[in-house]
Amino acid sequence: MINNPFDITKAVDYTDQELYDYWVDLNQKKGFNHVMKPTTLMPMIIIGSKGSGKTHIMKYYSYELQKIRCEKENSSIEEGLAKEKFIGIYIRCTSFNSEIFSGRGVSEEIWSSIHAYLWELWIGEKISNVLCDLKTMGVLSDGDEQIIVTSVLSYFHEIECGIETLFDLRNYFLKLQKQLIYT
Repeated sequence: MINNPFDITKAVDYTDQELYDYWVDLNQKKGFNHVMKPTTLMPMIIIGSKGSGKTHIMKYYSYELQKIRCEKENSSIEEGLAKEKFIGIYIRCTSFNSEIFSGRGVSEEIWSSIHAYLWELWIGEKISNVLCDLKTMGVLSDGDEQIIVTSVLSYFHEIECGIETLFDLRNYFLKLQKQLIYT
């Protein structure tokens, strides 16, 4: 029986730089992008056994590795994102504590609503981290930032005053998560 080389070392153990360094593409003409189609609007399910490379693939298409690719290609992040036509958001779901309310006497119906809300806040915070980075690097203008913040806040029923920047928005997501968890 052939041993799987990823039985011990997993993609989650590699740094972003190591993932970039160990990436092997299919060929020069079409490459792995042709298979993965990261710009498609249709969701794709990646199926494979443990150690088959699912995490490596997903992390390769993350924003963090997009930044590394831009650096290696001597292009700006703005040029790189325009070329790739997507911003990759990789979130390791094991870091989301879905059992946080267990044992608190919360009914299944209430728990389901709280869980969905907490999940949305958590993802919003993760995405806003990327947007904050893009703002810091000058990829997003003040006008872009205002449009994004206003658009996101339009989904909330009650909004705190003073949320004007992406950094404020990220901190608001964090504050709401903490209020929900510790209240």
